Amino acid sequence: MREITLQEVLDAREARAERQRRLLAQWGQPLLSCTLNIAGPVKRSALGDFLFRETLRALEGALGDRLLHRETLAAETGPEALLVCALPAEAVKALGESLEDAGPAGRLLDLDVIGPEGEPVFETGNVTPYSIMDIVNQGDNSISYIVKDLPEDTRA
Repeated sequence: MREITLQEVLDAREARAERQRRLLAQWGQPLLSCTLNIAGPVKRSALGDFLFRETLRALEGALGDRLLHRETLAAETGPEALLVCALPAEAVKALGESLEDAGPAGRLLDLDVIGPEGEPVFETGNVTPYSIMDIVNQGDNSISYIVKDLPEDTRA
């Protein structure tokens, strides 16, 4: 797998947002966007791909016939999936949280829920008390935690 540039990551993010808008307009139902948080320039690996496949399998099993539509993309910038769900957005959010909290690998999951009107439902914030750049440059250990309720002035 090759190294990915920042511009490629940004382009993939914008393309994913466009696919999300299209699916919301088409289906009018909550959407679960699934990607992996992989640090560094290489975004694909056999282990990451395995985690992603198993996550999709768990999501599909939990959703059952409430999964209306699924799109996956095996991009070099990282695997992606968009799932249209026939459930209230809050129930989809709870499902995502349960997977992220199920074990250590859940920290690599990025499961975002977008409501039928296009509003983000699954907002969390990662807080890293020390500079990421310093951690990387010094080869130090990283410490972070999740804040589930973001202050209004930090929301996009």
